[in-house]
Amino acid sequence: MSSTNKKINPDGLFKTKGFTQAVSSTGTETIFVSGQLPWDKNCQVVGKDDLEEQTRQVFRNIKCVLDEVDATWDDVVKLVAYVVGPENVNTVAKIKGEVIGEHPPADTIVGVTGLAYPDCLIEIDAIVMK
Repeated sequence: MSSTNKKINPDGLFKTKGFTQAVSSTGTETIFVSGQLPWDKNCQVVGKDDLEEQTRQVFRNIKCVLDEVDATWDDVVKLVAYVVGPENVNTVAKIKGEVIGEHPPADTIVGVTGLAYPDCLIEIDAIVMK
């Protein structure tokens, strides 16, 4: 059985830009992607002090997991991003839109004062249904 992930944006809620209010999935396999940091495969921070480059690296890391489980961005039903500094939320949203396109999953972006690894400005986890 193949997965169907239906994006839901009820008329009774505000019109979204950059995320979907809810996702209904008929997928039979769920993949929980741990919070991805802006690290390369040698555990080195990519883009120190550069939120845009760190965000792009995090999305590359998530894409690596998607490729490994034979999934695509369309199979991602939920993202949660933690970004240092609430003023940076729009930067993350912009890059997410560039990477994922016009049919984004449900998501949450949280502005925080810091992450467990001080050189990291962003961490994103994902839920995938396929």
